[in-house]
Amino acid sequence: MIKSILDARTSKKNYILSGDQKYILEVESIAEDIIKDTQNILEKLKEEDHNKVNEIIEAVNSYNNAFINHTKSNGDRSVLEREVVKAGKDVEDKLRNLYRTQNEEMYQRISKI
Repeated sequence: MIKSILDARTSKKNYILSGDQKYILEVESIAEDIIKDTQNILEKLKEEDHNKVNEIIEAVNSYNNAFINHTKSNGDRSVLEREVVKAGKDVEDKLRNLYRTQNEEMYQRISKI
């Protein structure tokens, strides 16, 4: 999933540089895939980790909305660009946090064996 958000950010940058509409569709598609993946993860996690995954879903939606607003705006693009970048980093941070938590739990379980 971290690779997916990096791919979305690359597509966003490609859109900014080229203005090609295909990159908008790529970002939307990647965001949908990340949400599907996180929903699949929910089924496999303990209840206390569900909030972390739901935060990821919210962050992905926020990123996608910020990007779409960026593509539709004729206003101050630098403000919108900062919002998109911030939302993307937020998603990345939440994904890394979940990954770190899962690794810690795995190592704790292994150490008990």
